[in-house]
Amino acid sequence: MERIRDAIQKARRVREGEINVGGGSTEPLRRGTLSRPQLEENWLAIHQFEPDSKHFRKNRIITLACENPAYTSFDILRTKLLATMKEKSWRSLAITSPKPNCGKTLVSANLAFSFARQKEIRSVLIDVDLRRPQLAKTLGLKPGPSMASFLSGFGETTGQFVRFDTNLAIGASTNSQKYSAELLANSQTRKSIDALCDDLQPDIIIYDLPPLMASDDALAFLPNVDCTLLVVEAEKSTIQDVDETEQSLSEKSNLLGVILNKCRFGSENYGYYYD
Repeated sequence: MERIRDAIQKARRVREGEINVGGGSTEPLRRGTLSRPQLEENWLAIHQFEPDSKHFRKNRIITLACENPAYTSFDILRTKLLATMKEKSWRSLAITSPKPNCGKTLVSANLAFSFARQKEIRSVLIDVDLRRPQLAKTLGLKPGPSMASFLSGFGETTGQFVRFDTNLAIGASTNSQKYSAELLANSQTRKSIDALCDDLQPDIIIYDLPPLMASDDALAFLPNVDCTLLVVEAEKSTIQDVDETEQSLSEKSNLLGVILNKCRFGSENYGYYYD
């Protein structure tokens, strides 16, 4: 674990004093101009999702019920992210990892439900790990329209997502997409994201990205996002994993920090670092 922490410190020193080190999106996401009644109508047209509290506890989604005191870790992360993203006028955040099983989907989901508790903020959570989607299973969502279909330009926004409360929209899939990198790099993907922004005008979009070292999918999608977080697994992710993925993300996006997941600390620490 010390070696991982050293690697995270190294990444921090490389970025010291310079957050905007990468390319990020080539142009900002469009911000719609809908009237307030029309915007509210669009949100209410999305099918409402009622979480199963037992399923959430089993899958460690802790930021909804807030029964586990570790939820405050995600709230702190949420607040820091909001401050930085507002300062930079950024709206889209990608969460990825070096390899599978680091916990990126868990972090994405907990962060999204932490945002959902701030009622004045409209958030969207999208699973773009099209080869190995996990978000639907994690949240207990029933099979529905795939994100591959939505990104390909098929279907209306309100029919492709589910809604929690009045301010969190979730796009998830249960089926795997074979040619996912080609889809994520296609210009139609950006058009579909712009259409989503026109319809829902979210304050923040969280993308659960594929692992960076598993395929070229994440690199294909990164031009569509403003900033990224990297999730690494304590005692499993190697220094080389952290170095290679941190370098790749810094070249392609605005890397905000590294989250150290599955870390065996005492009760005062909840297993992530933010820088």
